[in-house]
Amino acid sequence: MKNILSLAKTSLVVLTVLHLSSCSQLKEENVVVASTDKPSEKVISEVAYPGEAGEEKKGTLFGQNITYTEINQEAIWEGDIVLSKRQLGADTGAKTEGTGASLNSQRWENGIVYYTIDKSVTNSSVIYSAMALIESTVPVKFVYRSNQYNYVTFKLGRGYSSSVGVTGGQQFLTLGLAYSKGGVLHEICHTLGLFHEHTRNDRDQTITVNFANIPASLQPNFLMHNQSGDAGFDFDKMDLGSVMMMDSYYCSGNNLPTMTTKSGQTFTIQRDNLSPNDIRCLTAMYSNIFSIAGRNLYAASTLRGSKALLTAGWGSTRAVTADPYFFYAAQNGSLLRINPLNGNQKVIATGYNAVQAMVLLQGFLYVINDGTLIKVNTDTGASSAIGSKIWLPATDIVYTDGFFYIMTLNGIFRVTPDTGIYSQICAVADARELVALGGYLYYVKTTPGKTFGIYKLHPSNGLALLFSPSFTAAAQMVTSMDKKLYVADMGNLYRVEANGSSTIVSSGWSSTTQLAAYNFYNYY
Repeated sequence: MKNILSLAKTSLVVLTVLHLSSCSQLKEENVVVASTDKPSEKVISEVAYPGEAGEEKKGTLFGQNITYTEINQEAIWEGDIVLSKRQLGADTGAKTEGTGASLNSQRWENGIVYYTIDKSVTNSSVIYSAMALIESTVPVKFVYRSNQYNYVTFKLGRGYSSSVGVTGGQQFLTLGLAYSKGGVLHEICHTLGLFHEHTRNDRDQTITVNFANIPASLQPNFLMHNQSGDAGFDFDKMDLGSVMMMDSYYCSGNNLPTMTTKSGQTFTIQRDNLSPNDIRCLTAMYSNIFSIAGRNLYAASTLRGSKALLTAGWGSTRAVTADPYFFYAAQNGSLLRINPLNGNQKVIATGYNAVQAMVLLQGFLYVINDGTLIKVNTDTGASSAIGSKIWLPATDIVYTDGFFYIMTLNGIFRVTPDTGIYSQICAVADARELVALGGYLYYVKTTPGKTFGIYKLHPSNGLALLFSPSFTAAAQMVTSMDKKLYVADMGNLYRVEANGSSTIVSSGWSSTTQLAAYNFYNYY
């Protein structure tokens, strides 16, 4: 029932605030000639203006100094990325909170990309083919624009180019004269928020960048993202099979390889499909539901129920929640704050060995630990007890409409957040998994030998009725931003409609012990 923001150390360099190295930090390398011949047939890497160097300029991207190229009055970065004036003027400062806000604001809301196709594009089937490939593998949906403010327009140009993420208002994805599905696929992934794979922080473990073969004006295209603080973050190892990888001769000034493997081998690129890591990355970025099964934390989407493994080591987690910037967990006696942009963890406080439940409200954690309701500062860990009631039998806590609601072994109580003043709204035994949705409370009934299922409770009068009888006592339940219940039970993820009927979203949900949904209501 908890709420959680996307926690993902993505498989690519992902849209976030970037800490970039300047050109002066690039080290000159000896000229490297690969030990294999340059292939006669290869996929050409995407560039916005083929054969044009442009004018090198300095600027800032999300508050960090960068070097880009101005061509045709456009700011071109990494060869095919168009930076908007809004992006170049953005200044997030040093606060981690700004980092999170930047990521949220530049992803497509609810995973829906609104688009139009300019009349200059004569073969739109290539675009639709790339869209269909993405929709079949990741939780993203493309919808033709009617009057939405943020949207992307596909148009014909000299080469391939796209902005990264949502820039605000109309933005363009430009196609080269001989555009292909693979090139469109690469550019759409930029639009969704991905940078090039060769700019990963850890790329030097897998490839060698041969700067002596790169013209000085093009060397900024090989800058890595800074690894410190809340910089761009990576997932797993570098993926040479990623659709975001460029080939060995990308930006070469002398027909010698600019990038080789550590053994000196050249490599081509593929643009046929998203790689498995591409899929995991985008699934993590656009997920709105998360689960713990066994020791693993998964990201998933209510759109199709597709899942991506994020990290392991979560088997001892007692409770989770989130705000728009951080994921919080009670684990092994500690309250943890995890940066969803890079996976960095901070121990907020220790001594929480008996956490029963927790919820987030206006930047504070409210934790029921060994029966005591405690308000915890998520920055400092400073805490204070709320009220004198001992909630030893408490099993869950939610917030809605100005009150906490605490479930115990024998009832549900309304609690004032500031004072801890409480009143029992109903008596209920053998119940668990309390969630709030649309002015009602929902819980799972677990009485052996009696009717299992989800019950719907009106908090003003305490009246509870059987809402959806088709679930077992082990059901895990959350609410989502589409104002529906989602339940993991009997190995499946179910969507529960307003009338209590349910449909299977996807399978593969066995052993789910905790379920969490991405919401904002408990933060503001």
